[in-house]
Amino acid sequence: MVRYASAFHYMSASINLKQDFAPAYLYLGIALSHLSDLDNAIGALDKAVELEPTDHLTRLNYGIVLARHDRREEAAKQLQEFETLWSQLDQETKDSDPDILEQRQILKSACA
Repeated sequence: MVRYASAFHYMSASINLKQDFAPAYLYLGIALSHLSDLDNAIGALDKAVELEPTDHLTRLNYGIVLARHDRREEAAKQLQEFETLWSQLDQETKDSDPDILEQRQILKSACA
C-alpha cells in the first residue's frame, strides 16, 4: 500500500510539472486503482488515452485495472482497442517485452 501511495505522490508531482505527459497519468491511474480509488483511476486513465490514443500499453493496463474491479464489459472494450493497436505494431516491438503477452492473456481470461 505504501508503494502505491508514494507512486501517487510522485505521479501527481510529475503531472504538475508536465501536464501533457501521458505515462504519468497511466501510472497515476494504476496507483489509484490499487488505493481503491477507481473513479479517479478511470479519470487518470482516460486522460492518458486522450493524450496518447495509440499507446497499446495504456489500453492494456486500463483493461487490467477495469478487470480487477469487476468491470468486465469495459475491460473487454479496452482489450479490443489494445488488440487493434497491437496488430499494427512491427514484430520487433511485439517481441521486445514478453510480459505484455502474459498480461494480455490474463486480461483475455478475465474478460471471458
